[in-house]
Amino acid sequence: MKQTLQNFAANCVDLPFVDNSGDVCQWYEGHPGDCQEYWCDFYRNSQGQTACDQCCVCGGGTTDSAPVQPTTPAPQSAPPTPSPIDPTTPAPQPAVGDSLNGKTFRLTTELHGQDGYLRMVKPDSSRLSVYRLNEMSATWKGLKWQFELVEGNEYRIRNSQDSPGGYLARGGYQDDNGNWFAGDSLYLGGFQPEWSSLRWFVEPLPDGYYLIRCSWGATDGSDYLSHGENGELSMISAGNNPSQRWIFSETVAEGPDDGAYYRISSEWETSSSYLTRDSVQSAPGVWDPVGTLSLYTFDESSAQWGSLKWFFEVVDPAERTFRIANTWDPDSGYLSRAGGQDGNGNWFPLADVYLDPRNTDWTSQMWIIEEYSQGVYTIRCKWSNGDGADYLTRAGGSEPTNSLTVRQFTNDPSQRWIISQTFFQAPDNGGIYRMTSEWATDTSYLSRNGAEWFGNGTWYPTNEVSLYQLETWSSQTWVFELIEGEDSIYRIVNRWEPSTGYLSRDGEQREDGQWYPARTLYLGPSQPTWTSRMWAVEWYTDSTYLLRNLWSDGTDYLTRVGEQQDDGTWNPTSEANFNGDGGYSSQRWILQRVVD
Repeated sequence: MKQTLQNFAANCVDLPFVDNSGDVCQWYEGHPGDCQEYWCDFYRNSQGQTACDQCCVCGGGTTDSAPVQPTTPAPQSAPPTPSPIDPTTPAPQPAVGDSLNGKTFRLTTELHGQDGYLRMVKPDSSRLSVYRLNEMSATWKGLKWQFELVEGNEYRIRNSQDSPGGYLARGGYQDDNGNWFAGDSLYLGGFQPEWSSLRWFVEPLPDGYYLIRCSWGATDGSDYLSHGENGELSMISAGNNPSQRWIFSETVAEGPDDGAYYRISSEWETSSSYLTRDSVQSAPGVWDPVGTLSLYTFDESSAQWGSLKWFFEVVDPAERTFRIANTWDPDSGYLSRAGGQDGNGNWFPLADVYLDPRNTDWTSQMWIIEEYSQGVYTIRCKWSNGDGADYLTRAGGSEPTNSLTVRQFTNDPSQRWIISQTFFQAPDNGGIYRMTSEWATDTSYLSRNGAEWFGNGTWYPTNEVSLYQLETWSSQTWVFELIEGEDSIYRIVNRWEPSTGYLSRDGEQREDGQWYPARTLYLGPSQPTWTSRMWAVEWYTDSTYLLRNLWSDGTDYLTRVGEQQDDGTWNPTSEANFNGDGGYSSQRWILQRVVD
């Protein structure tokens, strides 16, 4: 991998660059961790350029000119009082007062219109980008921004996604004396009440547009939020040009995002009321999902479970109607209202709920999500008797139970649900896991092979791996060692003789004397600098992951091998190798945490 900051001392100058999410080299200066080759390639722009090629901080750029001063994210303590703005800067227009407070808007500029709406890339990221408004993106919270009044016409601007780090912020840089200065980069950060870098003056223009000016002023007056012609988001001086004339389109922030993942808990004793898919134990250490559900306590252990996590499929955005499915075997896990039949064979809704396979025609699987207060909702089934007894309710009398029912709305906590978004969770550093393929899970546990070499009944580990049914062997357990300075890149070592058990991509030496990645796996001793022993763990669904080897030739994803039958169908084998990302179940791996 390229080393960050390596070119600053070599009179390096950034080359022109905007990545595919709208970020420029100065953004990477504040986020050097994104200079890994994987992220550079992931955000490659339409011209084929990457930050690793174009930006000094990522090891690119050119050394033909004098070095540029690096910038860093906003300070970790309150920024200094802004320096006076150049007197030629236009005076603010009359204040908007509190007219925007608590409201939610989509934001775009006169220059870009429908193609340039400000967007938070993902809930657990500090990245900003822009995106076209269409039927799909109209449901995204990432395009919606809430305005929180500070005073006068000064606001904090927070993204509507459920994220603690969603405040629009101006980046800065430090001089040799440790003083902070306002830069021209932007990012999303956590709430800091004293930071002027998170506060913005909203200045209305007579023709209905707005200017957005940061409270943390630069000495040159470049304090106005701009979305430039090349797609870059930056801070520039006031000029009343189309790139800084913002259109505020009021919208609403209620309801979950389509396809996003959430936990659902009752407001009635929240800690013990997380909606959970039930399970049965089919073998020692093996649990299988069933079609019933209950309420369960959220703690360190259950935080790992897919049975407490749900994803929402939008049915009708205008009506705020969704299907709700559990992430543990979602094909059979759609929240459904039970029904009964009368003597004429007609179906009518009952008060019970259960989980069933998806049926697009059933209104019993359609749920209307209505906002009660910020982050709190009612969940009402669309299949109704017409008597109003349609609201998902935590059952109970004087005390809550762990059961669910459907009742008329009584406006009490048993019918109010907290829907909190959950995100990708990488394996714990040093955590012990079993790895099993989603394709025929019960026979696909990644295992270290052994051999009885001396005929004495003692087994010894080999350097080969295969897929096998679940056993209690240490050869099926793996330790994930997080590589220092990385977020989700690991070395993976088998616990049966770990000194020789590092999961590795094999290589082959060709006629030119160079080594190239092969399609096969083996186990070997630790080699800290070898990318063949480095694995990127990539989220696929809330319960499955892709495992990508960093020694890359384009066929880098760990895959269960299949064998094609005479009738054209494929059956899984006990082998694993590498293949390109095809989104197959053979490439999706379930990581099962093991308590040692």
